[in-house]
Formats: sequence, C-alpha cells, structure tokens
Amino acid sequence: MGVGDYLQVQIPASRIFPGTGPSPLTIEAWIYPKAYTGNGGDIIGLTQDYINGNCSPPGASQWVLYDGQNIPDAPELYANAAVLLTDSQWNQAVTLNTWHLIKITFDGNATTKVYIDASPTPLATSTCPPRYDAGNFWTVTLGNFVGDIDEVWINNTGQ
Repeated sequence: MGVGDYLQVQIPASRIFPGTGPSPLTIEAWIYPKAYTGNGGDIIGLTQDYINGNCSPPGASQWVLYDGQNIPDAPELYANAAVLLTDSQWNQAVTLNTWHLIKITFDGNATTKVYIDASPTPLATSTCPPRYDAGNFWTVTLGNFVGDIDEVWINNTGQ
C-alpha cells in the first residue's frame, strides 16, 4: 500500500528458464497506481543480476518496473538494463486510480515487448538479451509504491 511495503520471493533459476538456454517468458500483472513517489524502488520486478551497462555483451538479467526520480514522476520499465518504456510513455498509457493490465513478453532470444491493457500491439520493444548465467535464483519483487497489484503471473511456456 505504500513505499517500503513490498514482497520479495526467490524462485530457482531452473523454474524461470528450464534447460540450459533461454526460453520464452511472460510476466503479467494488474496494477492500480494511486501515486508515484520517485522513491527508487521496484514496483514489479523479476531480477537475477544487474550490471549497469549496455546490451553488448548482456550485462543484466532483469525485467523491472522501476519508480526512479523521474520528471514527470512516473516509473520506467527496463528490460536487461535497457529502457523499454520511458516515464513519459508510461504516463501516456497508464492513468492513476485505474486498473491496468501490464504484460511483458520475452521471446527466448533477445526481444522483450510490453503491452498495456490487452492491446494487440506492443507499446514498446527492446532487443537487449538477458544473461543466463548470473545465479541460481531469480527474485520477484512486488509493491513499493502507492497503489495495488493483483493477479501476478509468470509463465515460461511462451503463452
């Protein structure tokens, strides 16, 4: 319900990407933002490792909706250290005090797409691949903002 109020859980890496290589991944959640505070916290995140850098070579293993200190005050969506959705794009697509469906898909190669409110067309696309050798666990983070999150779903079958 507020900043500093969040849930984190670790999931074995073999449950996120079974086998020895990448596979498709989908992250979905309903979000009801009431306010953004720019507190520098993850609102929705699936992370394994973060190295500040670029995509070549892959330096991060993460998909994160991050409420940084942006102007306008709104979160940004990252896919493996690359900005997938800017704060301005977020503000245009997501209104306060309304439920929105956020869907992030990864094709198993390098492409991540974000969809808002079940649109058939992605709002943004990134081709920054994740690292697959960054650790034994992935961390799911939910909360850390003023609002609600419901029906979180992580699927590694490409659906």
